[in-house]
Amino acid sequence: MANLTVDRNLAFVRMSGKPVEINEIEFEILWAMINKPGKFWTAEDLESTFPPFSQIGKKSIRVAMESLNSKMSSFIRYDHSRGFKFRRA
Repeated sequence: MANLTVDRNLAFVRMSGKPVEINEIEFEILWAMINKPGKFWTAEDLESTFPPFSQIGKKSIRVAMESLNSKMSSFIRYDHSRGFKFRRA
């Protein structure tokens, strides 16, 4: 079972003791998901909830969400009709 360490101050993520290379947008998406585990997030949700996301657009948010999912699939669940959510591995 993988474990996850997220340091908000350093914007740093470790999964099973290994650093996870994520960019600033991916980190902010992960942080939003962690703070509301079980909630499904869409690009539209993130764009309307967090002002910085409204400046980058839904397409860029979706790309970042998909990238984050590919890097951390043991912690992120994707449902085509509902979006992405954080889950404990």
